[in-house]
Amino acid sequence: MNWARDNLSTLPVNRSVVVAEVQHQGRGQRGRQFVSGPGGLYISMPLKPKIKEGWDEALIRSLSVHTKTWLESEYGIMSHIKPPNDLLVGNAKIMGVLIETVYLGNELQSLILGAGLNVSQKFKEADHPFEAVSIAELAKIDLNPKQVLSSWLLNWNPWSEGLL
Repeated sequence: MNWARDNLSTLPVNRSVVVAEVQHQGRGQRGRQFVSGPGGLYISMPLKPKIKEGWDEALIRSLSVHTKTWLESEYGIMSHIKPPNDLLVGNAKIMGVLIETVYLGNELQSLILGAGLNVSQKFKEADHPFEAVSIAELAKIDLNPKQVLSSWLLNWNPWSEGLL
């Protein structure tokens, strides 16, 4: 999100996806910070919503519902949405979504939708402060995050939902 925010003036809003292989300054709810290592997909998308109110919840829900459906159809993984911004398999997090707003004065210039999807990490082999799981662990296959990216986002279309 930091890179996307810092380079917002050069990125086409509603048309860019910034992808990171690791996160050194990841952010979560209530100011929580974390580091996310290799094996996940960490994206930031500069967006400008059409709707005036409730856009944050609508965008988070839209990506969460899309990802839930995609996980089931691509990998047979059943998940559920834990409001406001997590996708879980059982009690383990497989995806988190966060939105950062960028204002110029009182006018919303853009928002940056950030999402982290656990693709090939080995959480069961590591000591983590929270319960997490990856697609590779659940599907018992080897995955490359870069190969998963286009499949994950291919059919997500917030434009058709009237959000952007």
